[in-house]
Amino acid sequence: MKKIKIVILFSLIWFWNNNISYSKHNISSPSLTQFQPQKNDSFELELSYAHAPIHYQATDKLNLKADMLTSLNYDGNWIADDNWDNFNKGNFSAVVYYSVSETKSNWFILYSFYHPKRLMKNNKGEEHENDMQGILSVIKKNKSTYGDLEFMLTVANNHFYSFAKEKLIKFGKNEPIDGKIYFTDWQKHKHPKTYQEAKTHGIKAFATIDNFLGKKNKNGIIYYPSKKSTSPPLSTENSKAYYQLVSLTSNTSIWEIQLNEAETIKENNIFFAKW
Repeated sequence: MKKIKIVILFSLIWFWNNNISYSKHNISSPSLTQFQPQKNDSFELELSYAHAPIHYQATDKLNLKADMLTSLNYDGNWIADDNWDNFNKGNFSAVVYYSVSETKSNWFILYSFYHPKRLMKNNKGEEHENDMQGILSVIKKNKSTYGDLEFMLTVANNHFYSFAKEKLIKFGKNEPIDGKIYFTDWQKHKHPKTYQEAKTHGIKAFATIDNFLGKKNKNGIIYYPSKKSTSPPLSTENSKAYYQLVSLTSNTSIWEIQLNEAETIKENNIFFAKW
């Protein structure tokens, strides 16, 4: 888990720095040198909440629970290879995991969405246990407390897709922007709208895939961010629910739990968890 998370995050940051050329408009190029961020768990939660997506999750009417967001330990334990077997007795209170990295000019927030099952769609793809896909939000620092979300990378079935607040960022190497970011004013913040497919759980910006757009008589759940624990959705047909933001790198997170289980010296585990 920790190796995957590190590789994904730094691969996305590398992609940002090596594939984006900046137009004449005032869009900052992230500075990765001579900067020492001060980790503040409380601020990172508030920052992540300010930019957390309002998430449109499509659901398959034949396998409704397979598309509901939940936690990695939804079945009451941290054993990953029994999550499929425990599917019918798990707790489907929604969780979205977050992690914050920082440069002098930007914050990078990784949001991760977990489903115990990934199912085939139209008899294509593969079914497997433990499906986690995510979003990397790039926040430009400014005079405001939480900055401005200007760019977003999503993952949909092993492919990256890019979305911008405004079409001001010019890509090199034949990498076009896939669309714009749509926002909703909610709880004193402008939250981006994201969309996740049923069964395969690919994520893109809102209104770019599938047919659940929050309309009546459509199967889906609209998830709103919360800083507190939540309850499972009452239904999966155009229903509203909340997800709890949970840090990937806190002392009680999956990252440090995995580090503590690793066959390395305890001091090294704690060092890498903080790094």
